[in-house]
Amino acid sequence: MDPAQPSVRLPEKPSPAPVAEPDTLPGLLALARPTFLAWEKLRLLYVAILGALTLGLWLHYPPPDRGRGLFLIGEGAVLANLLYFAGPMVETYVAWLGWRKCWLRPTLFIAGTALSVFLVLIVVPAMGEDPF
Repeated sequence: MDPAQPSVRLPEKPSPAPVAEPDTLPGLLALARPTFLAWEKLRLLYVAILGALTLGLWLHYPPPDRGRGLFLIGEGAVLANLLYFAGPMVETYVAWLGWRKCWLRPTLFIAGTALSVFLVLIVVPAMGEDPF
């Protein structure tokens, strides 16, 4: 044994924690951008459907307090647009998993719009009822 070399071997520096491959994020962005842009075009149809339905129900079932009714409609519009993001997020995630199907976007759009229409049909007429 050479006295210049230590008898105890020190451990090597631990390797850094594993990180995602450098091309993962650009790949995800490449999937997300066209998906979100396509959904933004569909948003116009979504807003038109919900807006027309809400206006028609508002005229048929006017709320007793118009100011409060407008506030509630504004809240509903913000919530509907926030929830709309579920569609492109789900589609991007499914595409990232490698399972791209041409029927996914229309199915998600129709199901989400139908759910929103159902909620509008419940909430807007209820605003016209006198709670007392």
